[in-house]
Amino acid sequence: MSQIEVRKFKESEWELYRSLRLESLRDSPDSFGSTLERESCFSDQEWAKGLITSNESTQILPLVVFFKKRPVGLAWGVLHETGSNEGHIYQMWVSPESRGLGLAKALLSRIVLWANSLQLSFLVLSVTTTNPEAIAMYRSFGFKPQGGTEPLREGSKLTLQPMKLDLVASNA
Repeated sequence: MSQIEVRKFKESEWELYRSLRLESLRDSPDSFGSTLERESCFSDQEWAKGLITSNESTQILPLVVFFKKRPVGLAWGVLHETGSNEGHIYQMWVSPESRGLGLAKALLSRIVLWANSLQLSFLVLSVTTTNPEAIAMYRSFGFKPQGGTEPLREGSKLTLQPMKLDLVASNA
């Protein structure tokens, strides 16, 4: 039996989602467009609404990953527009003590299954250029740099590298 479980967050798990999301922002503040300061101010209703909305739609996939039955990471797959052929990956994070165990790849694999079920052609994400481990992991999964870098967020000196996975080529 696998020690890794990846599944969609349940509507009722908004407190777990909030906990993991805030921990990700605390642990890796230079990896996300949002900030701990910003998201710490969200109300309980805002956290709950995010999961309720996502569970009503096939266009949003909020995932949690467990290792040895303990929640240790998250990621979101998002299709911004019905009819688009491009899905997006956001909030990818695995706790530091659980890195290197294949959990990020397990999250990515689940998002690829979802994207294929929607018949998407591409998945895109952005990764901080100062995170060579994440870049290497995405490359090993088949993501390729796409275009030039862009700022992490307004006022930041850090940059993001957009990356794209061609699902049509990976399924051929």
